[in-house]
Amino acid sequence: MTKRTSVWIFLFPLLHLCACVTIALAKLESGVHYLIYADMPLSLFLVMLGWRNDNFLLWFATLGTLWWYFLAWVGYSLISDLWESN
Repeated sequence: MTKRTSVWIFLFPLLHLCACVTIALAKLESGVHYLIYADMPLSLFLVMLGWRNDNFLLWFATLGTLWWYFLAWVGYSLISDLWESN
């Protein structure tokens, strides 16, 4: 039996991407600081590597969105496995 992918997997990555696009269009540097807190384990690595780069927000948006997709996929897999075992 194959697992159906839920639409909910894409919710948090889409919210992260929309927040990054909004920050880029509005040129809100303080918005990046709030997203750094939301992406904490990954953002520590990204900030150490390239905070002073010109294209930091592009890297942050791309890798942060992938990070949220990974987290949502792992969470969905765990929940669906628990749900099927009961």
